[in-house]
Amino acid sequence: MYNAKNFTDKIDSISFLKWMLFIFICLIPISALRDFTPANELRYISIADEAIRNGHWFMLTNNGEPYSDKPPFYFWLLMISKMITGEYHIWLLMMFSIIPALGCMYTMDKWCDKELGKGYRNIAPLLLITTGYFVGTAMVLRMDMLMVWFIILAIREFYRMYTGEGKFERHQILFGIYILLGFYSKAFMGVLIPLMTSLVFLITKKEGKTFFRYWNWKVWSIVIGGIALWFVMVWVEAGSEYLYNLTVGQTVSRSVKVSVHKHPFYFYIIYLSYGVAPWTFLYVGNIIWGMKNRMFKSDLQKLFVIEILSTFVMLSCFGSKLAIYLVPIFPFMTYLSLMCMEKLQWNKWQAFAASFPGFVILLALPAYIVATRFIPEITSPLLMICSILLTVTGAISIVMAWKDRNIRMTIVTFCSGFLITAFLAGFAMPKFNPQIGYGELCRKAQEKEKEWNVSGVTTLGVWRAQNMDVYFPDRLTVYSRHEADSLKNINNSLLILDGRYKEEENIKSYIDGKEQVEILDGKYVLVRIQ
Repeated sequence: MYNAKNFTDKIDSISFLKWMLFIFICLIPISALRDFTPANELRYISIADEAIRNGHWFMLTNNGEPYSDKPPFYFWLLMISKMITGEYHIWLLMMFSIIPALGCMYTMDKWCDKELGKGYRNIAPLLLITTGYFVGTAMVLRMDMLMVWFIILAIREFYRMYTGEGKFERHQILFGIYILLGFYSKAFMGVLIPLMTSLVFLITKKEGKTFFRYWNWKVWSIVIGGIALWFVMVWVEAGSEYLYNLTVGQTVSRSVKVSVHKHPFYFYIIYLSYGVAPWTFLYVGNIIWGMKNRMFKSDLQKLFVIEILSTFVMLSCFGSKLAIYLVPIFPFMTYLSLMCMEKLQWNKWQAFAASFPGFVILLALPAYIVATRFIPEITSPLLMICSILLTVTGAISIVMAWKDRNIRMTIVTFCSGFLITAFLAGFAMPKFNPQIGYGELCRKAQEKEKEWNVSGVTTLGVWRAQNMDVYFPDRLTVYSRHEADSLKNINNSLLILDGRYKEEENIKSYIDGKEQVEILDGKYVLVRIQ
């Protein structure tokens, strides 16, 4: 017979590391069995592959054009993995996002061991990994999760210096190293967030004069020295024009002239409402309650609040805004929310905030049934099971919140069900890979390329086709649908044509009479050009 207390005791007996292992296992299928997305993931791999072919480590190019948007650290990881394994394996490259995400959880857990009870610390990873943009960042090939982890590590070292924990000299060296790694991962964000957090914290503590005790010459030597070394190596490999675009050009375009990612001042206010979904009500509600009731009294809690607020205000002041920049505040929001929850008795607001995600996924099964009527391609027994599991999870979590009045178990129920669903759904990824990326398309094209014995590959009207050079290095020519007349200059090549345009007059007249084959249910057409 079900007993709420026994169930809670069993859940509490699960250690933090076991929850971490559970999360890791649940994320493996959806990470290892999917294709690279054409926009960012395949582009990053294309840049890394081009750097390997050109023998560059500091000058990054994309299809021959200088690429100065990002620092090199993440690309070095991609390059090294290719050099070791000979290929780009999605399961391996995903570790550069998943492991930093787990690292964030581990660091926050050790940091909060004296501020948060074990029962709440153990469920914190579940809460964080089901937080909208945090799990989104952990599940894509990007450098942002590395940045988040290094920022957390840097701020923790500052806190250790401030509280006198351990050897000051050791912590200041690590402080500088983590800031430098944050810079190498995502440029100035890796420096600005720890800088603003520590400065504002010291000012609020009326200890602003001690700022250079923590940001001393050793720290600045590591940070400035590491950045200067990078800039010198960029100048040696790429020259002064590339270096100018990397430094002045990027700074001006993203913060002053705002030529990219331009959004209004209130952008992050709107983004936050869905960026931490489905826990928006829980996080925001608890933190506002904690601030209103002056609950955040310890230095650690004040530091967390300042990290959130100072980062939020600072990013809002920049003209160029990206949703991903706000992710570094999410771990701090998670743990602050749990610190409040630990102090609160059950109430209707807590029950609503914790069960709201359950109400949402309660509709998973009927929503899936309706969706299959309009999109038959998503019909799958496995996805049906996943939708049933989500609906059941939602129902149980609602019961936990309102009948059993157990907020912690509500969170555990929702997060566990969600992660198990993600684990099962991962095995359905191969079916949808042709809609996700170009892996299957390019493999079929490579087979025809060999069969037809052509010397090059040409694409027409294929979105982001320039990044296919990962599959066809040094032999790829890309045309938009409006450049069909340029095909007249192509000889002995395999043409990859977006199937939507095959009936357009200028294209149809060109491919008629040529050997061709439709693939992936007619989504693309392979044409032999002699």
